[in-house]
Amino acid sequence: MRRMLPALVLGLLLAPVALTAAPPKAGTYEVISLTPSGGTIYCLVKLTPKGTGVEGESVASHPGLRGGMNLKSATLEGDVLRLEFKGGPGGDTTFEAKVPNAEADTLLGSFESGGRMTAGRLAMTTKTELTQATTAVRSALPEPMQKLQTMSSKVLQLRQRAAQTKAADEKAKLTQEATDADKEYQVEMPKLYREVIEKHGGSLASGQAAQSLIRLAGKDKVDPQQVRGWSVEVLKVAQPFGKRYENEMTTQLAEWLVPQPAYAELALEHAQRAEKNLTAKDTLEQQVRVLGLLWRP
Repeated sequence: MRRMLPALVLGLLLAPVALTAAPPKAGTYEVISLTPSGGTIYCLVKLTPKGTGVEGESVASHPGLRGGMNLKSATLEGDVLRLEFKGGPGGDTTFEAKVPNAEADTLLGSFESGGRMTAGRLAMTTKTELTQATTAVRSALPEPMQKLQTMSSKVLQLRQRAAQTKAADEKAKLTQEATDADKEYQVEMPKLYREVIEKHGGSLASGQAAQSLIRLAGKDKVDPQQVRGWSVEVLKVAQPFGKRYENEMTTQLAEWLVPQPAYAELALEHAQRAEKNLTAKDTLEQQVRVLGLLWRP
């Protein structure tokens, strides 16, 4: 036993020491909910480092939010910044992001409002107010997704015209055209989503395409290994946005797969991973949601 003590002491001395993460850079940030086509700036916040922590205050809210979106608290736990807001697009809102370093102008994270979570971003800005014209963030969609949008819009427009037309012959003609256009859309959709993943892997667009394909996999009788590859893509896209978002996508993967018997093994893997990711900080609703995936017959 005595011979073991020096080695034990040496091991403790050489063990890595947890370093306090640097707080985010002082300044005003846009709080953004991201989509493949860009996103929305919902508010501006001012963050100020205080020792090893951070203080924050609201600067401006999206003009379309009734009651605004006002910062209640800003905390830093390790390298994870958490902002809590009163109000937001779906009710009270939280934003979590990893602080990569003290000089970072952009922090990737997750935006949760009213139970719905998206990828998010904090980005430094010189703005001091928000207008309808300055709240939109735009980025170009991959060409295959643009094609899908055009095809979907065509179906919608034909259906609207058919609903508004009173002449029976014209209504029947437009209804048939809408049906034909929808059939073409349903045929082309999986092909175009696969093209997005192949040519734009790792992007939010690719993640969304993979999600859509997984939800349709059982209906299309897709090989389980292909579905596994799509689930890998979903998590690959989620990873840069932090553990909270990655855990949410793991849970959603299980939710999409559980009702599809052909992918029971993969569904169980994701459900078990989601359970493993649960912490004492998760709400009771989240715990019930995850554990319910494992208890389903």
